[in-house]
Amino acid sequence: MSEEILSDNEVDALMEKSGGDEVLFADNSAREYRLFDITDREQGTVNRMRALSAILKRHDELTHLGMLKRLNTNFEVRCQAPRVFSIAEAVASLPEGLVLVTLNLPPVSGQSFMILSINTLSYLVHRYFGGGNTKAPDVSGRSDATSSELRLSERLSDIYLQSLTEAFQDKVSFEPEVVDTQTNLDALEERAANEKYLTLVSEIATGDFEDVIRLFVPFESFEGLEAQLAGAQRNQSVSLEDEWQVRLADQMRDVPVEIAGVLATIELPLRNVLGLKVDDVIDLSPPGRVSLEVQNQTVGFGQYGVFDDKKSVKYGMEGLLDLGAGVTLSSAVDDALNEDAGNE
Repeated sequence: MSEEILSDNEVDALMEKSGGDEVLFADNSAREYRLFDITDREQGTVNRMRALSAILKRHDELTHLGMLKRLNTNFEVRCQAPRVFSIAEAVASLPEGLVLVTLNLPPVSGQSFMILSINTLSYLVHRYFGGGNTKAPDVSGRSDATSSELRLSERLSDIYLQSLTEAFQDKVSFEPEVVDTQTNLDALEERAANEKYLTLVSEIATGDFEDVIRLFVPFESFEGLEAQLAGAQRNQSVSLEDEWQVRLADQMRDVPVEIAGVLATIELPLRNVLGLKVDDVIDLSPPGRVSLEVQNQTVGFGQYGVFDDKKSVKYGMEGLLDLGAGVTLSSAVDDALNEDAGNE
């Protein structure tokens, strides 16, 4: 097919019909726009790291799997486009109620920062200890994290950083190390106000809950990785084994299991056990917190009582959660977390 090119006279005629040099646009006042500075050298450097987009998508997939396996929470994870901000801009945009994780991320020099919200940690604690689909406690206005929320922050940080390491492994070998975890932003605010950081914001959502995880990496040092990240990343996706594990985990949720409520336990000398006869009475303390077990493994706790004229166990967080203003966990929950972490 031959190409038809307009002559100069034809172009002039079209311009006259359209009103000369004045070009009319449709009304786009309802749209939202973001100013983009084409002279922004830092952002231009990030845009040239063509492998970064595929790597971050892979990181989303790995973080999703890690949270499902280790936190029993099916979060959808999506990283926003990476941006470069000064530390002053970054801090000014942060809400209240945060946990700051300070970390080293060799080969990137200088300290990086991960920011988790107490809202997310409270939700994870609620789900981790059997909260199911019930609404998590309201933590708005609370600035201090409980000991159990801090323990969960360690686990969430480990999942996120492990996923980051694996996602980047074909391009950069990161060796993350957590230095400190605290509930104030002093370490971040002490940085020079104009110091630039690469900011990665991961959106997490499940059901009616959504929040973000933020990672700040010193840009000046990260910029040195441009050569490794400039090339296109080969398409990576979740392995068949990982996908199989996710499907199996989903199917296992519908498998019926027998649950036993242990009202009380007592130790007796062997001679007394051997001497037991019909109608003998063993004194037991009144049941308080009832241990719920599946295959001899404790899965939760409940409260003994009567429901609909039947002896029953009310499953919940009684004895574990104080749902008052503090929204704190008892030492029993911390012990369970520590024991679970030791088994990983």
